Amino acid sequence: MITVVHELLRGRRKKLGRGFSRAFSFWKEFHKKHRKSTQAELTEAIGVAQIGFEKCFGGDRATAKPVMAVTCLGTIYDKVDGMKQRQYALKLLKAFEASNVSGEVKHQLPLVRLMYHLDD
Repeated sequence: MITVVHELLRGRRKKLGRGFSRAFSFWKEFHKKHRKSTQAELTEAIGVAQIGFEKCFGGDRATAKPVMAVTCLGTIYDKVDGMKQRQYALKLLKAFEASNVSGEVKHQLPLVRLMYHLDD
């Protein structure tokens, strides 16, 4: 997350904006394909998704990794109604935890739980 803030402070909003826009499309397509997957299938899919997700940010892994989970859940979060797809969100978090994504991705999971009020 620090890398993202660093990029913003350096005026690289366009680069980040493009990355987040691509991430939005990436996760929308991912959810369409995997919403009804079993927990094991979802865990495997999350692990495989990391390389594709990093491409959203031009292969800048230092920027992509800290925002992978937050953007994944962000695409199913409604700013008015909150996390209406709570069970799916919890399933996604469990998949991230059990997957083979990098430690930098997993390190953000407690923060993601708090951000989306999934910590109870």
